[in-house]
Amino acid sequence: MGNNTSQSRFSRSQDIRSYKKVVHIFPEGKKTEPRYFNGLNKLCKNVRLEIHSCRKKTSAVQVLTLAQEFIANGIITLRKGDEAWLVVDVDNNKKEDLELLFRWSEESERYGFALSNPKFEIWLLQHFELGDAIQSVSECDARLMRHLENYTKAGFNVAKFLDKIPNAISNAEIKYKHCNDWFYDFHTTVFRLVKRILDLEKEVI
Repeated sequence: MGNNTSQSRFSRSQDIRSYKKVVHIFPEGKKTEPRYFNGLNKLCKNVRLEIHSCRKKTSAVQVLTLAQEFIANGIITLRKGDEAWLVVDVDNNKKEDLELLFRWSEESERYGFALSNPKFEIWLLQHFELGDAIQSVSECDARLMRHLENYTKAGFNVAKFLDKIPNAISNAEIKYKHCNDWFYDFHTTVFRLVKRILDLEKEVI
């Protein structure tokens, strides 16, 4: 019995040391965002990113509903150090719907909300430049393709972005400071999520 007890204690100790904090990401997009965050996941040692995408074409409200259902039904459990983030675009969503997501994120310190206007690609663009003076979705895409000629939502090379994350954070913060209306001005707060992931990576439970 003594040996079994020792082994049991040893196993529990191993479990504690091997536990990784989890950031649950609920993206509106089914291609670009999962591809980016799965790539970022490979750089993390103390944090695991889990991406939960809706199966069908989604809206901001559907993303919120999925996160609420996962948490309420115990599909995911937020343990110490774990967080849940919604990642959506202004794009075709209504302002009042996006405000619902923001209010949800205010309910707990473990909830987060990252919004891109017009879409997630502006965050990708900011890995290379400030992304200033963009007036349309097509211009955002065109700018990104200046840096990545063969860019596609499902086939871009994530490695080309990962070493430029500090630059992206800096550019996004600059744009955010000059944002007068989050629903109309092109900007992104994805930098908050990425900064949080990097901070969690440094923390020790």
